[in-house]
Amino acid sequence: MPAFLEVSDAAGGLSPQQQRGREIYRRGTVAGASAGTAAIGADGMALPSSSFACANCHGIWGEGTREGGLEPPPLNWKRLTSPAVSTVTGRRRAPYSPETLQLAIAQGLDPAGMRLDAGMPRYDLPAERLAELVAYLERLGDADDTDPGVSSKSIRIGAALPLSGPQAAAGMSIRDTLELTFAAESRRGGIYGRSLDLVVEDSGGDPAGLLEATRRLVERDGVFALAASLEPGGGSDDSGRLLESLGTPLVGPVTLSPHQKEPPNPYIFYLLPNLFDQARALVDFIAGRESPRRPKLAVIQAGTALDRDVVDGLRQQASLQGLSVVAEEHDSPAAVAAVLSKRPDYLIFSGDGAGLARVARQLDGGASPALAAFVSTAQSGVGLLPETVAARALLAAPAFPPDTHQAEGFFAVLAAGNSPHTYLGLRMAAFAAGSVLIQAVRSSGSRLSREGLVNTLERLQHLETGITAPLTFRPGQRVGSAGAAILTFDPVSRTFVAASGWLAPKDQF
Repeated sequence: MPAFLEVSDAAGGLSPQQQRGREIYRRGTVAGASAGTAAIGADGMALPSSSFACANCHGIWGEGTREGGLEPPPLNWKRLTSPAVSTVTGRRRAPYSPETLQLAIAQGLDPAGMRLDAGMPRYDLPAERLAELVAYLERLGDADDTDPGVSSKSIRIGAALPLSGPQAAAGMSIRDTLELTFAAESRRGGIYGRSLDLVVEDSGGDPAGLLEATRRLVERDGVFALAASLEPGGGSDDSGRLLESLGTPLVGPVTLSPHQKEPPNPYIFYLLPNLFDQARALVDFIAGRESPRRPKLAVIQAGTALDRDVVDGLRQQASLQGLSVVAEEHDSPAAVAAVLSKRPDYLIFSGDGAGLARVARQLDGGASPALAAFVSTAQSGVGLLPETVAARALLAAPAFPPDTHQAEGFFAVLAAGNSPHTYLGLRMAAFAAGSVLIQAVRSSGSRLSREGLVNTLERLQHLETGITAPLTFRPGQRVGSAGAAILTFDPVSRTFVAASGWLAPKDQF
């Protein structure tokens, strides 16, 4: 029987009422929507209860914390239902009952009817929600208060991947690499004695399929977190909203150009930079390479959302660098001739591999600008570049080409599974996602929670994976790297060669 089918109750021993209460306690929400309102002080403005989640002050497991110079007390049920002395007011109080606890939450009164400290919010919750919260407090922090996908022996991690359709081979390469990465960690003893078990659902390679596969992973399979789900095109807002509503982290989704919304989805952590920042780094490289000359740039683009990212980045950075974009053409049979009439020094192509190869053929055999493109979208065309064009071409990449020393761990994982070196970029992305997740889970401690994992991830600073730029997250930042590595291509050895170190785009000069 597959490991993920051995546990039928995805939330441990909690009842559905207590599961909803846990979400109210930790996030102030139910199914992602605010559970009610809360206010601090007699004249405090009522704000969504999500602004004052109980766990922010009392801790995820009710262990008590220090907050703003105060020491909010622990909230385990034994302490609540026993006489105690307030750590905040120093006043003795009688034991709470479920009824007096509801009064404390809603009206800020202790069992004797005395006012609690002014720093304790008063929550205006529907009666059903208040009952759910108190029901959860009875179980807060006990042995059955475990997050979905976590048992004493294993942690279930999900991935929504295309295992059917035209992208099936890509999805299978990500799945295989995640399995090997997790298996290697499990052979080393796992994380606090827990193995990492991968659960994959078939997305079919389109946004609707991604949403349904993500829903199955979280609601039916009960995974703890997701890693390296393959997002079609520029990503899927619907699946992201689902993860946010259910409080489920996703580490390292594989997508061509991740966009951080404002405010960002707090549960999704992208590892690789978007095409906007890659284009900016490319312009910086050209400007530095040609200084003090001011080379002229031209652009041919295919008109997709990904190409708009590129064009916007090129325009912004060219303006900052004082460079001129002398032509912008939509990819068509006449585009190259139109660009050449402006006599640019660099032609930047944004489109797929077939388009890159076609443009390169038109540039072959005469005086022409240097060609530049993007590995993320046009890698399949790089090997088709004519030798004279390839000799001068520049390629912006979201990560360095694999180096057998720096990426030793990655290649060891592939070797252990006798995996082919096909879809190497996707395999690298999957390995990076799995590695970051493993480190964050381990750093979160043996008492694992989704909120704790998110908190750990957003504190990562300059994390080295061996195959990506150093990764940094913080509150409000969910894309771990910005910039590009600039590569050249050797048509004889058919290998990429780094022409620069990692270039983070400059914002001012």
